[in-house]
Amino acid sequence: MSLEVEVLYDRVGAVYRLGESVTGVVSVKNPSSFSHSGVTLLVEGTVALYASVRGLGSFEPFYAQLKPVIMFTAHITISSSGKIPEGNIEMPFSFDLVPESRKTKLWETYQGVYINSSYSATATINKMMGKKQSSAAVFSVYCPGQAQPSKSLLARDKGVPFNLTPDRLRSAKRYHGDSIPDFCIVGHLDREMNDIDI
Repeated sequence: MSLEVEVLYDRVGAVYRLGESVTGVVSVKNPSSFSHSGVTLLVEGTVALYASVRGLGSFEPFYAQLKPVIMFTAHITISSSGKIPEGNIEMPFSFDLVPESRKTKLWETYQGVYINSSYSATATINKMMGKKQSSAAVFSVYCPGQAQPSKSLLARDKGVPFNLTPDRLRSAKRYHGDSIPDFCIVGHLDREMNDIDI
């Protein structure tokens, strides 16, 4: 059995709201005790643009010049130095999910076609002789109201009419051919922009 390091969050699903404290443990499973020169946790939140196969060519030079933007960072010293005993141990950690200054802003976790907003915590055990053992785990950030449309957009939102017929179901036609019965479903959604978290 070899040394295993893992970042575990206290909350199932690891979803946290802006302003909350993120808590968890660095779990260490080791076959024998050893000395270390520090156990640290590096927490980062980044926003990155990346090329999509769909848009390859049109934005490629633009993406090549951009580096991920760090919107949140925290360096936590869990243990400055000492000895980790044999067996399974857990070292707790905690940090607040707040912007570092008024000028910075935390964005909700998002993975899209061209942009990615993500958060992760990396635990590192600095062993003697310069050796390191690391492990990372992602967590999600939810920012209530961040994607709220402006009042002017909401005022112009008149809803969306819809009309479903067999000829509009491309994937169903592909798999079921002409065996789909004739139907027509007509309706109207009251709003085009809806808060799915309500």
